[in-house]
Amino acid sequence: MIPFWIQSQDLSINGVVTSLENGKTIENINILVKDSISNTIISYAISDHEGKFSMKIGSDIANLYISIVDSRYENYKKPLEHSKENNSQILTHHISLQKRIIPLEEVYIVSERKTRVKNDTTFYKVSSFVTGEEKVIEDVLTKLPGIKVMEDGRIKFKGKEIESVLIEGDNLFNHDYTRGTRNINIGIIDEIQALENFSENKLLKNIEDSQKIALNLTLKKDVSDISTNTDVGYGYNDERDINLNALLISKSIKAFSFVEHNNIGKSTSSISREISGLNNSSRRNQLRATNMLDIQNISTPLSQKRANINNAWAGAFNGLFNLSSTSKLAVDYIYYDDVLKRTQSNQVEFTFDNDPLLAIDNTSIINKRPVIHNANLSITQDISNKSILKYQGEFLWETIDLSSDILNNDEIQSSLFNAKSTFLNNSIEYTQKTNEKTAFQFISTLSYDDSAQDYSIAPGLSLDNNSIDDTDSTIQNIISEKLRSENHFSFFHKNNRTKFHIKTGLEYQEEKLNTDLIDADSNTFLNDLTYQQLNPFLQVLLTLKTKKWTVRAFQNTKYLNLDLTNLGLGKQQSNRFVFNPKLDLNFKPSLQSTFSFSYSYNEFPQSVYNLHPESILTSFRSIRKNTVDLTTKKVNNSSISFNYADAFNSLNFNITGSYNNIQDNYIFNQDINRDIAISSFFIANNSDKNYTISFNLNKNLAFIRTNTELNSSYSISKYRNLVNSSDIRNNTSKNLTNTLVLKNGFFKKKVIWINTFEHQNSNFETESGLTNKLNSFRYRTKITYQPLKKLTLGINYDFYNPSLENTKSKTFSFLDTSLNYRIKDDIDFTLTGNNLLGIKDYVINTNSDFSTATSTFNLIDRYIMLKLSFKF
Repeated sequence: MIPFWIQSQDLSINGVVTSLENGKTIENINILVKDSISNTIISYAISDHEGKFSMKIGSDIANLYISIVDSRYENYKKPLEHSKENNSQILTHHISLQKRIIPLEEVYIVSERKTRVKNDTTFYKVSSFVTGEEKVIEDVLTKLPGIKVMEDGRIKFKGKEIESVLIEGDNLFNHDYTRGTRNINIGIIDEIQALENFSENKLLKNIEDSQKIALNLTLKKDVSDISTNTDVGYGYNDERDINLNALLISKSIKAFSFVEHNNIGKSTSSISREISGLNNSSRRNQLRATNMLDIQNISTPLSQKRANINNAWAGAFNGLFNLSSTSKLAVDYIYYDDVLKRTQSNQVEFTFDNDPLLAIDNTSIINKRPVIHNANLSITQDISNKSILKYQGEFLWETIDLSSDILNNDEIQSSLFNAKSTFLNNSIEYTQKTNEKTAFQFISTLSYDDSAQDYSIAPGLSLDNNSIDDTDSTIQNIISEKLRSENHFSFFHKNNRTKFHIKTGLEYQEEKLNTDLIDADSNTFLNDLTYQQLNPFLQVLLTLKTKKWTVRAFQNTKYLNLDLTNLGLGKQQSNRFVFNPKLDLNFKPSLQSTFSFSYSYNEFPQSVYNLHPESILTSFRSIRKNTVDLTTKKVNNSSISFNYADAFNSLNFNITGSYNNIQDNYIFNQDINRDIAISSFFIANNSDKNYTISFNLNKNLAFIRTNTELNSSYSISKYRNLVNSSDIRNNTSKNLTNTLVLKNGFFKKKVIWINTFEHQNSNFETESGLTNKLNSFRYRTKITYQPLKKLTLGINYDFYNPSLENTKSKTFSFLDTSLNYRIKDDIDFTLTGNNLLGIKDYVINTNSDFSTATSTFNLIDRYIMLKLSFKF
């Protein structure tokens, strides 16, 4: 009999799960407590990385038993017992599991999980996710739970972007990992590992508080030293898609290279996407000179295979050489040469508070050729088993030639743009590990960027009359330079529950901008500025972790020493301390639930983009200038979120709310007429605010064999501007985005059907009562059918309605097909049909607080391509 004082209180079960064969602990085992009469689940737990588990079961244990059903082990079932001698509220129940072995004609198959988790690493068995249609690593990554591949090739794990993709633990691709994920054949990969709390420096592993994530690829044991893959595709309208790549793996060398040519919109490197305007999240932004012009960006919201009309050649080599047991050399080089074409028309209607409706109409035929040479060198020397010296160097040379033929309302214009840039970056890093708890590091970096841009328009613009002038051209030359150096010392220390990181150093930055604009009336507008920053800083990070709490407190104290010299304005200076704190709180009441709170305050100098007083021509009809002010920009950010991840019930749920307040922000005063738009930026009093709430739900509905994912985001932005001599306008924008994804598998997953529904609502309001609304809808469906192991059929359908309010709005439908037949393991054919309905143009509607725009651009023509792929 159980004592009455225990009967009246909840009991807990603690225990450890071990293997009967070797006594080792087993993690990620689902332990259920069931009622033997009703067969209902009373409680459950999952064993941690040490095999331990704990759960509460109430006060009455009569008729209760422990049950474990796991494909790797024999079923386990045992009733709960409580001895008379044990008066504790805690029951101890140790579990030993027998490995399950399935006999099959004298062959023994040990069952294996698709996904497993150990400490900070998630393991994905590639063979468990491959269905036959996959060719490269990226194809499989899109199927892995917790991993999302973006359109531009960036990869996110649990919503956070990864840093690197490693091969057998080595960073072969640096940060440009799309070279590997979009080229390496998936057939040689055995396992993909997601590494959380990843440290690039092995001496800092488990000492620094790293929140980085990396993917590691492990190779199959039978992979030869050299693996090569060749894809040759050709379409009936001279469409081409050719790729040759090779991977070399040996004891002393890891190397990867590829050569690619295509004219169907593909891009394999993040560098090429940056220069083509397809990727705006460059890692180099902090080091590169400020880009003053936006005419070189010809990207669209559509996928590359629809709208990126190109003729690209690219080649790359990545090599990692073990020079000795203590020395390592890494080199990589990429060449990219492309010809991009775009025909785009814009119809814009402007609605102002006191002015009549203004409409403009322009069409541009654009030809653009970017060329890139990028090389990186890294040398790592292990001075001892506790000290490392590393050098990294980068060289980047790029050119852009762009020409446009423009019909601007009724005026015919042409423009030419040429740009050249040279970028150098060097760093030296020394790390010393004094013991298992303490390390220090010194890093010195020096970078230099030199850029020249020439831009001309004929007929040009008269800035006296704010109109097109047929008498002459408008010519502009821009030279920009940026020198940046940083030297800092870091100290790391940890104990059982805390990690401490202090970093102190000195930043120096000098940026020069020289612009010369001559309008059609021969008026000259000059900017000649030098902007210097000398900023000593001290950063302190303290991380505290308990069983349920994680607290990160960060303080960045910096002394801003700003010196701006501007032609005509003389010298301006600003010297002051800034204090930028950040606090992150995470509370984990259970294995499945996490509450998070974050707050940060950042105060930072204005960009050169906002510090030139005279006019700069930024497009064929746009002028930009500023009222110069060195007042620092101040940003308050706060967010709160709840996340629930229940692997046992295939349920993931997240809700996040955030608030953003920006003070001393530059706002624009815009004068718009039929020929030109002049934007004058200045710092206004008060602040702009943003509110966002987002919701994500992912649930596997087993009874209808459907995986459901729902994403919703609603944001409110309050901002200010001036338009056509108005007073300051207080505006509000409200944006709602809803996405529903339904994924079904039928006939033992021979048929996979994915449906995606997207709805967007955009609403702008001004305090005077003007409103501007826009609703759009998109539906996508993808069906994959594999009637035979060697044969895979695919159909993709895409429907888009850009304006639900306008019943006369044109809708768009796209149809793509694929047929893949694998002759042997190393040879297959693919027949692809793209844009089979022959859609020539695509329309996108956008709106703001004073305009509604309809943009139309041409698409890649319909084609059918036969591709041969083989490897050896």
